[in-house]
Amino acid sequence: MLGLTMLCLLTEATAQSNYAAFELEREENWRPMMLEDVNGDDAKDIIYSHYDPAIGRELHIHHQQADGGFAATPQRIEVKTEIIAIGFADLRPDPGKELVLFADSGVFSLSTAQAGYAGNLKLLLEWDLIAAIPDLEEALFTNIPTDINGDGFADLLLAGDDEYGLFFGGPDETFTLATRFTTLNEDITPVQRANNESDLDGRLGINPDQGVVVELRVELPSPFEGFVEQWRENELESGSLLRSEQWMPGAVLAQLNDDELLDIAYINAGENGLGQINIHFQQADSGFDSTPNWQSDLNSSGELQLVEMNQDGKVDLLRLSGDGDDWTARLYLNQAGSFNFAEPNQVMRLSGFDMNLEIIENAEGEVVLNANFYTIPVVDAIRNASINRIQLLYGSGAREPGQVFNRRPDSRLEE
Repeated sequence: MLGLTMLCLLTEATAQSNYAAFELEREENWRPMMLEDVNGDDAKDIIYSHYDPAIGRELHIHHQQADGGFAATPQRIEVKTEIIAIGFADLRPDPGKELVLFADSGVFSLSTAQAGYAGNLKLLLEWDLIAAIPDLEEALFTNIPTDINGDGFADLLLAGDDEYGLFFGGPDETFTLATRFTTLNEDITPVQRANNESDLDGRLGINPDQGVVVELRVELPSPFEGFVEQWRENELESGSLLRSEQWMPGAVLAQLNDDELLDIAYINAGENGLGQINIHFQQADSGFDSTPNWQSDLNSSGELQLVEMNQDGKVDLLRLSGDGDDWTARLYLNQAGSFNFAEPNQVMRLSGFDMNLEIIENAEGEVVLNANFYTIPVVDAIRNASINRIQLLYGSGAREPGQVFNRRPDSRLEE
């Protein structure tokens, strides 16, 4: 049994000490946990999935108290077997966020303020998701409900059998289908698509911790990562939430041009054997077109991240490729909604095993590149099988003209 201790900051007016401690014990403490205000008291509550063989799936909600702690006994909400994933959005006049329930043929809302489903469950829209294979032991969470057009209402970007549907939200829990589009390249044949698929291991995905900053990498492809995948008949076990015999590239939201509206981007197979990036720009008056407004070929092998690197309000693209202990990072700055993939703004050579790159802000607000990896010193490996973990931070204060980060790291941590 593992325990989780949470420290909540308090104001001086509420307590002499500046924190409150709460310990939560779960058998699998590494499972996902959400922090959302579901009762409208402007304090976030702890929400996680719980499974009991005799009962099935449940949501457990520990409501935050006035002193900053959390209720010891959780509110328990049954998760019906048809439910594929759960999101959160403020949809009803009642205070707090409602649960947004995704099923195989539609999306529903449910208030935690009312007991049970009778008179509480409301159909928001009908839409056949790509396929429905719910995890029978865990309720999975999603960040799909998002205000895409900036009108204050939650919107939904949903994957169907062979296309995406974008639904704009309105008052009284209404949703309107704004546009449909496919992320498949219809200019090439299915055979060409299948032949190119092995090169398309770079995908698009949202980083929920950084808001509109979006990551494109194999580990976290999209809001549908973990439940949109190619399914093989001999695959007996899978952690997927949705399966499909037809793989469809994931579409994500990011700010890609000079306005403040979220745009849609995805990568699919190109005609020349490389990948192809596609961008649908959002128009303030007309929404999205069904076909991409900008396209470009790119080498989509390796890991790709769409993340803001130069603090201009638009996401840029970072591509990490390599194998073993030999890696190359190519950085492409966003040029008003387009990229020049023939000429990267910076190329960085890195050496180490299990290379991971992350763009972060330091305490001074400067954007830095964090490279963390492992090295295996030959002598130490022979003597005591030691492995060193290295973290490098590259700032931008001494960068050369046209570069994004400094050529040499500003700091190095070895452990």
